[in-house]
Amino acid sequence: MKTVILLNKSWMPIHLTSVENAMTLIFTGKAKPIDSDFCMYTFEEWVAKSADIPADSVIKTVSAQINVPKVIVASNFNGFPIKKARFSSQNVHKRDKYTCAYCKQRPKKKDLTLDHVIPKSQGGKLTWGNAVTACKKCNGKKADRTPEEAGMPLSFEPKTPKWIGGLKQGYVNVNDLKLFA
Repeated sequence: MKTVILLNKSWMPIHLTSVENAMTLIFTGKAKPIDSDFCMYTFEEWVAKSADIPADSVIKTVSAQINVPKVIVASNFNGFPIKKARFSSQNVHKRDKYTCAYCKQRPKKKDLTLDHVIPKSQGGKLTWGNAVTACKKCNGKKADRTPEEAGMPLSFEPKTPKWIGGLKQGYVNVNDLKLFA
């Protein structure tokens, strides 16, 4: 499924949205499409422009062919939605860059586990501050002990990540977005 980058009024990327939602935002005037020359258009101007330019993907109507924009700009919204990172083993692995917190190795994803820094048997809860990525070998070696008891210091202090914006699967790093590829 194709997605469209949504920028806020200050042209900061805030979200990836569906083509359907992007076209609705453009049609209702809540957003404007921009082209590779960074020119903004109203819906009517975009439809007129679409007739002259070949595109990778188009929407065909009875009377027109409309290019699907790659990027749209919100007309009024100038905020930047901060989404709380949902706690999950997959997101812990992302936060830890798929690296074992004990040996600093990057094993295959199938060999990663989630480790309680303070074991459940000692009252440790499954939270951002008490969960780290560990390889199966280190998790087995540490067993039901704290890192100090096992003589296996953590390579970093686990914290709640500060990811911004949202994707359907995980979170977006603004630096990874390419507006016109």
